Amino acid sequence: MVQRDVGYAPEVTAEPLDSAQIALVDHSYGRCLLRPTFFAEFYERFLTSSPAVAAKFRDTEMVRQQQILRESIAHMILFAEGKAIGRVGVERAARAHSRKHLDIQPSLYELWLSALLTTVERLDVEYTPEVGRAWRAVLAPGIAFFTDHYRE
Repeated sequence: MVQRDVGYAPEVTAEPLDSAQIALVDHSYGRCLLRPTFFAEFYERFLTSSPAVAAKFRDTEMVRQQQILRESIAHMILFAEGKAIGRVGVERAARAHSRKHLDIQPSLYELWLSALLTTVERLDVEYTPEVGRAWRAVLAPGIAFFTDHYRE
């Protein structure tokens, strides 16, 4: 559960996620990273999911964007695990995605998650429904943090 603090960033007060879920996602992400088309396939799905998404990426240098996504997913996993480095990365990304900066509407995160999970399902050779549920659970705290900070 995320609670507001007096300072900029809220404190994460929930217990870290189950280590088995984290491990499933860590291993799945590792397998996905072995697939050279992982990020390109994700962005193809994501960019075609909505005209609003496509518009946000109109002038984006996609090779660099893929590197950013690679790091962001790692930070979201570490954030769910309760690691400080993950929190720093998620805080930085949340500020960048806020209304004042990139103005990424909270409604777009479900499209992002859907495109990501579809890509994982396609490319992770050991994918199971349990792996999919673990991905959703592990990414949920980071997505909630982003949406909670949209107006800041």
